[in-house]
Amino acid sequence: MRSALRISALLLVATSSLATAQGGRGGGGGPVNTPEIAFRVDLPGDDPKLQALKQQAMRLVDSMSTLTQQMVDQVFSFGELGFQEFETSKYLTGILEKNGFTITP
Repeated sequence: MRSALRISALLLVATSSLATAQGGRGGGGGPVNTPEIAFRVDLPGDDPKLQALKQQAMRLVDSMSTLTQQMVDQVFSFGELGFQEFETSKYLTGILEKNGFTITP
């Protein structure tokens, strides 16, 4: 369970890093869509258990920032063209297998 949480956090960081590298919005860079009218939203506060889980998730994500950057750098270093990412696929499936995932062809 803890390993699955770590991998989920790792993938979340990796995808957000890629999105940020592409301009933060999928690379489109279109217009900012902010509403002209502010709507009041009354949300209940977080209970202590939920707040603790959020803090734990943030610590896990932050603890993997160096690994995530290394993974992003490694993937981009392969430079494979034409949707034939053989080295990238081998690299990423190897990481998933090391963390307990079963990879099927």
